[in-house]
Amino acid sequence: MSVLFDESDNYLGLASFPSLPDGDWTLDCWVKLADNTGSASQAIFGYKSLLANPSFNWYFREASNTNAGKLHLLVCDNDTTDINSMSSTTPGTSTVWQHCLIVRSGTTIKQFVGGSEVSSADATSLDATTVNAAAYLGSQDALNANYMLGGRLAEFAFWTRALSGDDITGRASGKSALWYLTDLGVYMPLKTSIADVQETVTITDHSSGIDADHPTISDPVTFSAAWARDVNQCLGV
Repeated sequence: MSVLFDESDNYLGLASFPSLPDGDWTLDCWVKLADNTGSASQAIFGYKSLLANPSFNWYFREASNTNAGKLHLLVCDNDTTDINSMSSTTPGTSTVWQHCLIVRSGTTIKQFVGGSEVSSADATSLDATTVNAAAYLGSQDALNANYMLGGRLAEFAFWTRALSGDDITGRASGKSALWYLTDLGVYMPLKTSIADVQETVTITDHSSGIDADHPTISDPVTFSAAWARDVNQCLGV
């Protein structure tokens, strides 16, 4: 299952979302767009308005917008240093499940789609970005339909560390965040309900729904049980 957004008035409000540290962090999710029509954008994650001080916005640019189909990241820290980074590819034109990830590691901040790097920006001067108000999944802060997501979200996660290259590959291949528990700050599988969340984030649902469609994800418990069953079968147990 996944959270379904109608690109009109559906979004999830996230209270008590962790601030982005002055250091390494990673944020990712799985996205399946319904389409990319329109002249504005479709938000994955939004905190405050674009380039407000501080703010964080991550979205696809729509078909009639400039740089159509690109995945756009805008971050402004507490000291007004901003990151404006756009993918070299056009994942916003896809209507299949795709894994999208941002990792801040040392002096760089990168975006990945499907495990492949699609953008890199200098983050040498980027400091902490304090999140002291509601953040949103499926919308920007303005709660304007022109910037809301049309499609599905699943497997949203945030770490206060930089995932390694192998970790990123693992996430893109369908491993749940439970394989990578170190410094996992927020995990929302969104498999069975909107309230299916790890760690302390208060979720307010604004008319979004749960849909049966979900990317294929393996977690350690499921994998271990399947592995044990296969071994037992081979041993004739």
